[in-house]
Amino acid sequence: KRTHYVYASEETVTKAPEKEINLPSVDVTFTLTDEDLRNVEKDAAILALPEIVVTGDGKKLYLQAADTKNPSGDVSSIEIGDTDKVFKAIFKAENIKIIPGDYEVSIAKKGLAQFKNTSVDVTYYIAIEAANSTFA
Repeated sequence: KRTHYVYASEETVTKAPEKEINLPSVDVTFTLTDEDLRNVEKDAAILALPEIVVTGDGKKLYLQAADTKNPSGDVSSIEIGDTDKVFKAIFKAENIKIIPGDYEVSIAKKGLAQFKNTSVDVTYYIAIEAANSTFA
């Protein structure tokens, strides 16, 4: 096997901003295990579903692979905890590219989520599809 890897000049790479990112509010928090995320990602790939959805029905919290534009289509769902909130936070599946591990997740209804790895010092900020997400 042979790989030819070409480096890019520093000017062509988009850099992370220097300033600190803060969530505008924290409306939902939960622990997301690596196993649950990988299972839903696998189902999304097999079923060709474009979104990962975190939803709460006021009692239970679910992680889903879905196509929210097709409400009668396939959905893969895993119960991941309890909640007293009613909401639906939608992420594009392609945006959830994070290193394996368990995460403490905080979601702000204004359109941003924080995924903080519980074993290594890594934090991701991922946009939610605010126009299609709902929070009661």
